[in-house]
Amino acid sequence: MALAFVLLGLDLFVTSFGVLTVGGLAAFIGGSYIVIDTDIVGYDPVSRPVIWTATACVIAFAAFIGLTAMRSLRAKPVTGEKAMIGEIGTVREVLAPDGMIFVMGELWQARAVELPAGEAISVGASVQIVGVHGLLLDVRLAPDGASDAERARRNLADARRVLPVGDGVERLRS
Repeated sequence: MALAFVLLGLDLFVTSFGVLTVGGLAAFIGGSYIVIDTDIVGYDPVSRPVIWTATACVIAFAAFIGLTAMRSLRAKPVTGEKAMIGEIGTVREVLAPDGMIFVMGELWQARAVELPAGEAISVGASVQIVGVHGLLLDVRLAPDGASDAERARRNLADARRVLPVGDGVERLRS
């Protein structure tokens, strides 16, 4: 039984792809069958449904932890340079080719790439981030429809952050 708990604990810290969990489960089942000496009068063996129920609980817990870890590894980054790539921003200062854009709630210095010489991107236009160099963003004009999808996503995110109260505050004061 002790070996089972050691193997299950080690699997949390060692990359074994579940091999230690399987070994821990085997040790747990084997140890459960021999945990009580049945030669002594008055001591009955551990009930098999108890052993298999406990094993099923350990398997469910291991599966939950494994699936949660896999989901977090596949998730899109939410901070840093990698999170900025592909985001849609709004031009706040004409990009000819340098200027300012507003993206993710902040103003950023930006440089328009793939811009023909002598042209500029006007204020209010939607741009997509294609590169990050320190505090300078490389941007290009956003594809058609991307700004509408981005606005809808932002509105949904804002709606989740704001809890509408209505006249609830006034009712609390009275």
